Amino acid sequence: MTPLDAEIPGFEATLSRLLALFESAPEAVVGLQPRPGDWSVKQIACHLIDSASNNHQRFTRLQRTLRLDFPPYEPELWVATEKPEGLAWAPLLGLLRHYNAFILHLVRNLDPACLGHVWVVDGKEKTLEFLVRDYYRHLDWHITHLGTRLREVGVG
Repeated sequence: MTPLDAEIPGFEATLSRLLALFESAPEAVVGLQPRPGDWSVKQIACHLIDSASNNHQRFTRLQRTLRLDFPPYEPELWVATEKPEGLAWAPLLGLLRHYNAFILHLVRNLDPACLGHVWVVDGKEKTLEFLVRDYYRHLDWHITHLGTRLREVGVG
C-alpha cells in the first residue's frame, strides 16, 4: 500500500472527465485554433500524450534508481515538431486513452519504497510521489483549458 492508493479514485475521475471532454469534440473542429498561437484540441491531445510519455519514463526509471537527471519537456517545440494536425482524430484520441490507462496501471503498481526517489531537472529535485500527483494536477488543469477551447470553437 502506498500514500497514493487513496488518491487513485480521484486520478480515475480526472482522467474520465478529461476523456469525456475530448470525446465531445467533433472531428470537424479539433484542428481549429481560435487565435494564432493558441493550441487546437488536437494539439492539446498531442501535448497530453507527450506528458504521458515523459511521465511513463519518469515513473518507471525512478523505480530503478534513487536519482535521475532527466531533460525538461519543451511543450511548444514538441507539439510543433510532431505536427498533430496531420493525424486522424480517432487514433490520436485512442492513443491518449490507452496511454493514460497504462500510466494509471503504473501508478497502481508503484513500489512504495521508491516514492522518495528524485528526478532532477534544471537543478530542482522532485520526488516520484510529487511527480505522480503533479501529473494528475496537470490533467485536471487541462480539463479547464480544454473546456475553454471547445467553447471557443463552438462546442458546448
